[in-house]
Amino acid sequence: MEDALRDPAAWARRLAEDKGDPRTYSRSNALRHAIGYYHSLGADGPYAREYLEAQLSEKFKEGRKSEETRDQLDWYIDHWEGLERGGWLCADLRVNVTVPSPPWVRDDFRCSGQVLRFDIVPDGGYAAWIVTQEGAPERLGGIEPLLLQYAVADHLSIPLSEVVVGIYGFRDRFVGTTSGDDAAVLEARDEFFELLARLDLKEK
Repeated sequence: MEDALRDPAAWARRLAEDKGDPRTYSRSNALRHAIGYYHSLGADGPYAREYLEAQLSEKFKEGRKSEETRDQLDWYIDHWEGLERGGWLCADLRVNVTVPSPPWVRDDFRCSGQVLRFDIVPDGGYAAWIVTQEGAPERLGGIEPLLLQYAVADHLSIPLSEVVVGIYGFRDRFVGTTSGDDAAVLEARDEFFELLARLDLKEK
């Protein structure tokens, strides 16, 4: 996968492209929903597993991919329980955030994404988590987390220094966090807006 920090134009173009039918339901969707139920019901592992099992048996053929999805939920729960023992608190789930755009960007374009989970960090501040199946280390090292850090800070009306961005890579069993200083985040924002200026995103 391209390092988005070295080639952010590719990432900017992906944001502007049609992503297809958002109603398409996959095992990854079922996993996300099971995670949401897990947290919303007070970290109820048995219920989350029961929900996931119902989704997999109803909508998909049994096989290696379904078994892998079950294992991914177990892995996620194990990781969260470790954080929880360390004093982390889940504050919110599945929140959409948007990077504020300059006024010249056309109204129908949004640089947005969904945060799977917002945490309150024991040492102070917030962690915003996103998920992917693969390529998590590359995404963590790119421009995307810096833009997400900017969007989350704007969404919560807090300083950039109080936001950490984390990513779960389910297929690779990768978990990592990152946080840029103010200069790095604002540089990423300005670089991204410069790319937008070169794309066909201005008001007609």
